[in-house]
Amino acid sequence: MRSLWIIVGVIVIVAAIFVSIRFTQKPGLQERVIKIGAVLPLTGNLAVIGEQEKAAILLAQKTVKGAAKVKVYIQDNKGDPKEAVTIVNRLHSFEGVKIFLISPSPAILATIPIILNFDGILFAITSMPDIGDGKNVFHISPNSKDEMIQLAEWLDSQKIHEIAFIYPNNDLGQIIYKTFLSKFRGHLVFSESYQVGSKDFRDILTKLKDLAGKLEWISFQGYPGDIPIFIKQAREMGIKSKFITSMATTWPETVKVLTLMRESPIFMAPSCMIESLQSPNARKFVELFVAETKIPPNWDAYYTFEVMRIIGQFATLQTWSIPELRVYLLNKTHEGITGKIRINLKGEIEVPLVAATLQDGRIVLWGGNKYETTHGSSHKIDVQ
Repeated sequence: MRSLWIIVGVIVIVAAIFVSIRFTQKPGLQERVIKIGAVLPLTGNLAVIGEQEKAAILLAQKTVKGAAKVKVYIQDNKGDPKEAVTIVNRLHSFEGVKIFLISPSPAILATIPIILNFDGILFAITSMPDIGDGKNVFHISPNSKDEMIQLAEWLDSQKIHEIAFIYPNNDLGQIIYKTFLSKFRGHLVFSESYQVGSKDFRDILTKLKDLAGKLEWISFQGYPGDIPIFIKQAREMGIKSKFITSMATTWPETVKVLTLMRESPIFMAPSCMIESLQSPNARKFVELFVAETKIPPNWDAYYTFEVMRIIGQFATLQTWSIPELRVYLLNKTHEGITGKIRINLKGEIEVPLVAATLQDGRIVLWGGNKYETTHGSSHKIDVQ
């Protein structure tokens, strides 16, 4: 009986010591893990977006300072907003996740109310503008409104006063059209929306053909897969105008197809994607990304990596919380592979865009009738 009491006494003493250590330990010395839900389109028509974002996350987990303190739950939303909602609810309820990285825009818009409800943080990777709010939603990527503003300014600088303008027939397309219309100082000779994913643009091109003989420039602000189809059918119909396309032209598969077609449209691109303008860190990122995936990164990959880098650096702090993360995001200039990132009070960043084109399978700075030379081949697309 005495031995039993001795054993009980030892257990009580050990438990008391454990509790004492537990409650006297300084919060700053506790090991903490930041949980992130990466809810991406990894299958379906939009998998081309999610796979690049996933690759950037995996690369960040290997290379970013503080990544060991960040746990990422990579989930497939299949490009379906309802699936994204289900995943966010599940990760929050069962894993306690309060920080999310989500794309594309329909999934972002569907999950914002849920994340607001539990006062979490959403990092949005999308070209849809005005998504951020500076409290729960932070938009860390280029957006189409800024693209149209900078495109209109570039056209004005080049004294291009007449243009035809084709844009998607969705909410983003309306934003693109209205923004461009409000900023372009020249004359919109022709404008019309098109069905996203269309394989036949001949109706629009037939209307354009009579104008095209007098029109030097046609702007097609479409999605990655639509751009080559539109240009190919325009050429088949004898339209010889020059093309200004969207930022989506930077996507590797689009670059590859246009290179095979020997087409070099002009488009606005994040300056970090131009080899001659890249920092050493950006070049290293591209090198590592290509080594892992065999293809160059698109802008989604660049900015997904930036989100992971920012969170990784935040994770190196002794303590962290959602309010502290908000302060960290808004009151600091974040230096990364894309340059200096400053997040305004609305949770949006400004991305410097430059006029670019394609040369030998590369994205290069447009220099009038000549091309700026580049140094290296990190962005060259293999078209063999």
